[in-house]
Amino acid sequence: MRFIKQFPFITVVFVIINIVLFYTTNTWENLTLDTTDLQNYKILTSMFAHKDAGHLWVNMAVILPAGLAVELLIGRTKMLAIMLVQELIIGYFAMNFGKAMITGGASGVGYALVVACLFAMVKVYVLDRRSSENWDSNGLSIMQVIAGAASIVMTLTIPMCMWDAWSKYNTLEGVANFAHFWAGIVGFVLGLVFSISTIKQAIGFGISHFKAARVNAHLNRQENARMREYWGKA
Repeated sequence: MRFIKQFPFITVVFVIINIVLFYTTNTWENLTLDTTDLQNYKILTSMFAHKDAGHLWVNMAVILPAGLAVELLIGRTKMLAIMLVQELIIGYFAMNFGKAMITGGASGVGYALVVACLFAMVKVYVLDRRSSENWDSNGLSIMQVIAGAASIVMTLTIPMCMWDAWSKYNTLEGVANFAHFWAGIVGFVLGLVFSISTIKQAIGFGISHFKAARVNAHLNRQENARMREYWGKA
C-alpha cells in the first residue's frame, strides 16, 4: 500500500504518453507551437511533440529522475502545477519572442523539474532528520531514498543547465533557449513557494544541530581538560 501511494504516477504516465505519441503519430507536425499561427491550445500540446528519437529520449532521461524526485518529495499536485505553469509561461514568451518559430518538446518541463529538485533535496534532509529523531518510526522508504538520490544528482546539474540556457538566451539554433531559462525560473519560484514550510523545518533542524554540536564540543573540551589535569597529577 505504501509503495502504491508513493508511486510516481504523473511522471510515469507523462513519459509513457510522450513515447506512445512519438511512435504512433507525427507529433512534430500535429502538436508543435507555431508562433505565426494563433492556436493557443498548442502551448500545452507542444510538450508532447518531439522532432526525433534523440530529442525524445534525452528529455525523458531527464524528466524521469527529476519527476520522480519532485513528485514524491514535493507532491503530485504541486509537480503538476509546476509543469503546467512553466508551459503556459514559456508558451507566452514564444508567442511574443518577436521571431517566427515552430517549437515543441518536453525540455521546458525538464528544466523546471530539475531546478525544483533543489527543494526536493531539502525535503529529504527534513525527512531524514525526522526519522533520526524518531518523529517517523517507519523511516525513509525505498522510493524516498531513490527520489532523494535523484534529487541530489539533478541539483548538481542546475548551474550548468541554467548557465547554458542564459548564455544562449537570444539564440535559437534549433533550440528555444529562452524557454529553457524561464522554465528553470518557474521551477525555482514555484518550488520555493511550495516548500516554505519544509525550508523552515530544515533551518530549524540545522540550527538545533549546530547548537548540539557546540554543546558537544564544549563538553569534549571540558572532558579533555579534566583528563589532562588528572594525568598531570598522576
